[in-house]
Amino acid sequence: MFVCALKYAVTAFLLLGVAPLYSMIWFLLRILTYFIEEKYYDVTNNFLYGTYQKYLVFFFEVVAGAKLVLYGDHKEIFNRKENVVYFSNHQCLLDWVVMAMLAERASASNRTRFILKDSLKYIPMYGFHFKKHGYIYVKRGGQFDSEQYVTQLDKFNRQDNPFWLVIYPEGHRLNPGNPQAIRKAQQYTLDHNLPAFKHLLTPRLKAFSLCVDVLKKKIDAIYDVTIAFSSTLSHTTTETQFITNRLPSPSYLDLFKGDMTIHIHMKRIEFSQVPVTSESFKNWIFERFKIKDRFVYVQVCLCAFFVNWSIMYMCNKLLVLIC
Repeated sequence: MFVCALKYAVTAFLLLGVAPLYSMIWFLLRILTYFIEEKYYDVTNNFLYGTYQKYLVFFFEVVAGAKLVLYGDHKEIFNRKENVVYFSNHQCLLDWVVMAMLAERASASNRTRFILKDSLKYIPMYGFHFKKHGYIYVKRGGQFDSEQYVTQLDKFNRQDNPFWLVIYPEGHRLNPGNPQAIRKAQQYTLDHNLPAFKHLLTPRLKAFSLCVDVLKKKIDAIYDVTIAFSSTLSHTTTETQFITNRLPSPSYLDLFKGDMTIHIHMKRIEFSQVPVTSESFKNWIFERFKIKDRFVYVQVCLCAFFVNWSIMYMCNKLLVLIC
C-alpha cells in the first residue's frame, strides 16, 4: 500500500511539478524576445513547448512503460512534414498524451496545437500557456462564437511553420461513469436523425467543418486517428452493452500499474479527397466514424475474448484492409 501511494505521489509531482519551472522559463524567454521580431519568439516558444512534449513522451513511454501498437498509414505519416488536421475519438485525458507520442515519432512535437473546450483555459498555468502557444478555446452549443473561432483559425493561414491542429469531434469523453452524458449524446443522435455508434459518441460537426473550410488552402492532409485501450472491456460484456458496461478508460496513474497497451490506427487522407460541401462533409465524417467504431470493436471486444493470438492477428490484418 505504501509503495503504491508513493508511486502515485511521485507521478503527480513529476507531472505537475514541472509546470512552475516551465512557466518561469517561458516568462524569461518572453521578456528576452519582446523587443525583437515575433518570429524569434515563435522559435523559442516552439522549442520550449517541444521540450515539454518530449518530457511527457519519455515519462509515459520509458518510465511508465506504455506500449503502442500501430496500424494503418503510420510509417508514411511519420516521414512527412506537412500541415494537417488531426482528429481522433475521445475516451480519456490520456488521448492528448497519445497524440504527443505520435507527434514525437513524426518529429512534430513542437508543432501541435489543439482545439479545446473553453473551460480548460482556467487550468492554472497550463491554460495560459496553451493559449500563448496557439491553442483555440471554444464554447459549446449556443455559446459557440463562430466569428471569433474563424479569426483564431485564420492565424494558421498566415504562419510559415507546419502544424498539427488537433480536434476531438465528439466534444465529450466516452466515460462509462457518466451515463447521463452518454444518454444525452444518444438523444442528440435520435433528435437529429444521425447514425448511432456502439463504441463512440456522435461527432459534432460545426467546429470541425469550419476548421476545414477556413484552412482549406493551407492543409495538406487530414489524419484520422483511432485509439483503443484494451483494458476497457469486462470479459462479461457483450457488444451491445459496450458503452454502458465497459470499464473506464485509464487515467494517468493507471499507466504506472504496468502492462498498458494502446492500439492506434492512423489513416492519412489527402485534403483533395475531403468533400467541401456541408452535406457531403457530414456524410464523409460519419463514414469515417463507422470505420473507427469497427476498429474499437475489433481491438477491445474481440481481443478481450480471443486467447488465440493468431486469430487476433488475422482480425487486425483484415481491419487494416477495410480501413
